[in-house]
Amino acid sequence: MSNTGSRSEAGPLRIALTAGEPAGIGPDLIITLAQRRIPARLAVYADARVLDERAARLGLSLRERD
Repeated sequence: MSNTGSRSEAGPLRIALTAGEPAGIGPDLIITLAQRRIPARLAVYADARVLDERAARLGLSLRERD
């Protein structure tokens, strides 16, 4: 793989995230990150119920995006 081309030539950057321990800060960080536009495609591996409950507790929206 060459570093001479732009990232768009290889497609969008892909990042996989895990929430870690449900009682920890990981779910909060994922929800906060989901509020931002970033130039990458995220794949989140976590319990959807944990993320939904934590987002509600934080007063933030959590939804899937393309």
